[in-house]
Amino acid sequence: MSRRSGAYQVWKMTPAGEHPTQVTRNGGFEAQESPDGKCIYYTDSAPSEASGRVTPVRLMRASVNGDEEVVVVPQIWTFHWSVTKKGIYYLSPGSGAKPHQILRFESGRNEVAGELPGPLATLIGDAAVSRDGRWLLMTELDRNDTDLMLADKFH
Repeated sequence: MSRRSGAYQVWKMTPAGEHPTQVTRNGGFEAQESPDGKCIYYTDSAPSEASGRVTPVRLMRASVNGDEEVVVVPQIWTFHWSVTKKGIYYLSPGSGAKPHQILRFESGRNEVAGELPGPLATLIGDAAVSRDGRWLLMTELDRNDTDLMLADKFH
């Protein structure tokens, strides 16, 4: 992702960093390659804040050659989705619950893949699923506290 064209877009280049080629035309931020390497999935805009869980964005797909861009999931949280061999795992905004969804490649259907532990508010940082779909990696805030200390005769 780069803003070299003035807006966030997804670009591709050689492993040596040469020959940058713009892939998206209508905005592109967080990108992941499909398992077969023929297309990319990406969010259509940057998040409004650092967690990526305040304003939903669209999950898009385009070929690596930059052909037609299509909407895959109309609302998704930035940084909380993963492309795997089975499909695309993502957190679903707006439900108030905390289901982890999967859009299966084979059927094109959305299913609940599981429930996240604890309240969604404790999820900090990104959430990612391994390529084989076996593991969910996430950061959860279990405790947030402070200590008040008095330094006597401090110079």
